[in-house]
Amino acid sequence: MARTSMYKGIRIMADPGAHEEGFKLAKAVLKPGARILDIGAGAGAFAARLSDAGFQVDANDIDQQSWKASGIHKTSFDLNLPLPQAMIERGPYDMVAAIETIEHLESPRKLLRDCKALLKPDGHLLVSTPNTANAYSRILFFRKTLFHWFSPEEYGEIGHITLLPPWLFERHVFSVGLTVVNRSFVGWAVKPRVSLKGLLWRAIVPVLKLGMIRSGRGELTRDIVLYLLRNEESAR
Repeated sequence: MARTSMYKGIRIMADPGAHEEGFKLAKAVLKPGARILDIGAGAGAFAARLSDAGFQVDANDIDQQSWKASGIHKTSFDLNLPLPQAMIERGPYDMVAAIETIEHLESPRKLLRDCKALLKPDGHLLVSTPNTANAYSRILFFRKTLFHWFSPEEYGEIGHITLLPPWLFERHVFSVGLTVVNRSFVGWAVKPRVSLKGLLWRAIVPVLKLGMIRSGRGELTRDIVLYLLRNEESAR
């Protein structure tokens, strides 16, 4: 998802709030100097933020042209292919971060298995996916049988090829031996602006909240679901 926010001159290629929330979660579970692998790292804004906080950071993104972060070991492996030995040998990591990455890949379970293989037994995985359960997405499906961030245009222009509603993503998580530690919602499904759609959205959301209460805070109004997962090996 293209964005224009910056971190120290590096473009943040993620929804507003995703890097900030991910950084907060990483700080909460990791000790200073912990090793982190940031995959789907974009221009390097999140990797640079983590490095500035004292973490040892590696990064991977198939795009070799956009990278702007300095002093960080970066590779350009295609994560649709088998996990390369060079990446395995750089591990294991205390955390793997995959923010706004899984929806671009052919197999979500492969990504989760690969990340698990790169983690220490007590390691954590930070991963996000578009929130297709928000109210705007539900209305869009009712009107056009499309989901927010998943349409023919977004399939071709930004490469959103794998739709993962929260229930399905969490089934995949369980199937590969990871557990959900925390689930956060960030960004706004429809950005505030003066337009008919924006005004209708502001009017409809309070009504939907009354009729569709969910345990996940922000599920109806937020754009992105951000998960903190734990490697179940730690409990064995």
